[in-house]
Amino acid sequence: AAVLILIALLGLGWGTQSTWKRWFIKPADDAAHDDHAHDAPERVKLSIQAQKNLRLIVKEIALRDLHWRKITLPGTVIDRPGHSDRGIPAPIAGVVIQVNAVPGKKVKPGEELFRLRIASESFQTSQMEFFKSKRELDIVQKERKRLEGIPAGAVPATKLLELDYQKDRLEVLMEAYRQELLARQLSEEQVEKIKAGKFVTEVSVRMPDRLGKTPAHLHTDSKGNDKPVEFEVQELKVHLGEHVHAGQVMLYVSDHRFLYLEGRALKHEVAILTQAMKQLLPVEAEFNAGDEDRPDDRLTELHIEFLGATMDATGLTLPVYVP
Repeated sequence: AAVLILIALLGLGWGTQSTWKRWFIKPADDAAHDDHAHDAPERVKLSIQAQKNLRLIVKEIALRDLHWRKITLPGTVIDRPGHSDRGIPAPIAGVVIQVNAVPGKKVKPGEELFRLRIASESFQTSQMEFFKSKRELDIVQKERKRLEGIPAGAVPATKLLELDYQKDRLEVLMEAYRQELLARQLSEEQVEKIKAGKFVTEVSVRMPDRLGKTPAHLHTDSKGNDKPVEFEVQELKVHLGEHVHAGQVMLYVSDHRFLYLEGRALKHEVAILTQAMKQLLPVEAEFNAGDEDRPDDRLTELHIEFLGATMDATGLTLPVYVP
């Protein structure tokens, strides 16, 4: 009976060992959990097939030569100071009798903006002196031609030489007056009329050309074709019937072909941006259209031109300029 009871107890103990064994041995996972409470208690071992299903790429960590760090700055589009906006001055004192330029209108180089009735005494004097010099030159040339018809020896050589000097002086004086009239935006045709005695009483103020090596009134479009440049009238400074002085700004126009992106950078980002500017690192600009149906516009391969020298009113951000 004792042997049978012992065998029965051994069988019962063997069958329930998974239950009573935990009373004596602490699981290794529990010990590790006590020592490292911050580690995740649950772990999943993935098979090769599971890694393929999840499209996991497992590689060893290795050092690389370069790591790109991107920072995002808020920004706005602004005019380029000294390039985008320009004022159109009055070439001469006068009264505005016609206005062709209004805010928002597109104008091209050579297009008429205003018409002035001349009210400048100096301009009238220049016209008169130009006409007077032309008449004196005609008289000198006629006298020189008359004396040339007289038999040799009857006219002193000094008389002919004096007429030549007078002719040269009048031609130089006429050229000076001619250049002055052209500088007041008169055409060659108007100057020739003044030479004939038909004085100009009105002058047209036209959109001037831009200075530069390339043609002022042309630029190349996306297809490589030349296209006339259009300027936008920003602000009108004079009105019909107003008297203007020579050099007075009559209106402001804008050329929006070349603009700036002005970003705002925090103080701790200045060092990174300075390095990016020196190394000509690429800059991307993303324009949020605000329309879900249209994708946002993006410009790439831009570069920082310079960083502003002063902080904003709050003292937190510095301007960054990208053409």
